[in-house]
Formats: sequence, C-alpha cells, structure tokens
Amino acid sequence: LRVLIEGESRGEISSLTETGDFLSAAVKVKKSSVRGLSPEHYAALYNQLQLIINDFIELDKKLASAPFLKNLPDDDPSRLCDVLAENFLRKNEDKLLLLGITNVKKRLIKLVDLMTEELKILDVESIISMRVKEQMEDNNRDYYLREQLKAIHSELGDDNFDETEALRKKIDSTALTEDAYERAMRELHTLEKLPPTSPEANISRHYLEVLCSLPWGIETD
Repeated sequence: LRVLIEGESRGEISSLTETGDFLSAAVKVKKSSVRGLSPEHYAALYNQLQLIINDFIELDKKLASAPFLKNLPDDDPSRLCDVLAENFLRKNEDKLLLLGITNVKKRLIKLVDLMTEELKILDVESIISMRVKEQMEDNNRDYYLREQLKAIHSELGDDNFDETEALRKKIDSTALTEDAYERAMRELHTLEKLPPTSPEANISRHYLEVLCSLPWGIETD
C-alpha cells in the first residue's frame, strides 16, 4: 500500500496530545514570505536553477522527459522551490532544512547550494559508474580472448599454454603489491611469447615461481 500525501502549507507543532491510540497536534501555520525577493533577484535565481537542471539532465537523460519539469510553477517561487527540492535532493535532512525556511529568497539561495552539491555527487557517481562499466567490458573481452586462445592451444596440443594459465592463477592468488603484480604480469606476457623450451622461458618461469613463493603481506615481529 502506498499513500501520497501533499501538504497545503507549512506548519509548526505547538503542542501534542495523546488521544487513545494516536497523537493529535496543535499546529501553527507558517506562511511563506517573499520579503527581499525582487523580480530581478528571482529571475537571477531562476536562471541559476535552470542551468543546474540542465547539468542534471546531461548526467541523466531520463530527466528531460520527467513530468514535473514540463510543468514547473515558475510563477510561484515558493512552490517552485518545494517541487525542485522534492525531486532533486536525496537527503531527507536537506528537504527538512528547506521546509523550515519560510523566507522564499533564503530558501531559493539554499536550494541552489544544495542542488549544486547534489550535482557534484552525481557527477562523481557517473564517472565511477562509467569506469566500472569499462572495466567490466575489458574483463569480459580479456576472458573471451583467453578462452579463444585456450581452445586454439588445446587443438594444437600446446601444453605451455596450460602452464602459463596456471602461473596466471598463482599470480592472481598471491598478495602481491601493485608494483610487483604489474611486473609479474609483464613477465608472464613475455613468457607467453617465448618458445617453451628456450632458456629465456625457463628463466621467466623460475622468476615467477620465486616471486609467488615469497611471503607477501606476512609480517613478523
């Protein structure tokens, strides 16, 4: 069950009374004030909000078709502020902060600040999401190519491929430092290109075996 409730005005609880199984409250209505909000001030703040909204849309294209953006109450500064706060701010404490500001000019200025901070967070989240997606695509591509190579080498009866795969798993399971891991993977790639019986291949194999046998991440007193 979902219930949508829309408040008609701001209010402040002056007293609470316990009546049976519920509480009843005496509420003092707090009217919004447009004191200090000249047409010029409102136009400037409205333009700032429009720029921020456009930046939000750049990061989330779905917002462009959001119904609330098509019917913004731009002729009612107080209502406009409440609609944008409800749809762009994620933290309830931020919404409650704005709810408690009755002066519309101060509320709009605070909304600009909060939406700007929200936009920065969304921007960082978008960058992280993009990097994770690219990493997943790279990993999937590497896995697919390795599986193809495994099938090819299996058909050719190349035992050296199984050996390098075993070394790869050993490297991945060893708690190497970042620098040591990069060196190990470079050496493994070199080994894959060498003839399995060559002296250089033996040196590379020995190097990787020794590297993985060291007590990485283990400290003693």
